[in-house]
Amino acid sequence: MTKAIAVYPDNRVEDVEISNYKDGQAIVGGLIEPVDLRFGSDEFGVMWVNEEFLYVFGVDDFNEIARSVAGLTGRGDLMFGGVLGPVYFTGDTDEEGETTDVTDRIRQVINRVAR
Repeated sequence: MTKAIAVYPDNRVEDVEISNYKDGQAIVGGLIEPVDLRFGSDEFGVMWVNEEFLYVFGVDDFNEIARSVAGLTGRGDLMFGGVLGPVYFTGDTDEEGETTDVTDRIRQVINRVAR
């Protein structure tokens, strides 16, 4: 079980647990794709998005919190291009390739942006 934070277009932020791939798909509404969040050599974690978010969501699904978090953690392309639909955040993968729990660092960034 991986502890994560889900962020929705309506600005809801909630702690969730991901036990398998299908749990992640249920949150993002389709196939999931990882987006690494790094600022230089600083690793913040991973934002998981619907891999087709540009095609399956519309302007009403703009996720302001996810967009801001992405920009603040080194993904200016998503800050300016935007993020559509629900997403969830976790830590990076460990040595065995397993996804780790969301980090305190990314939690702090999400909390700052969500205020």
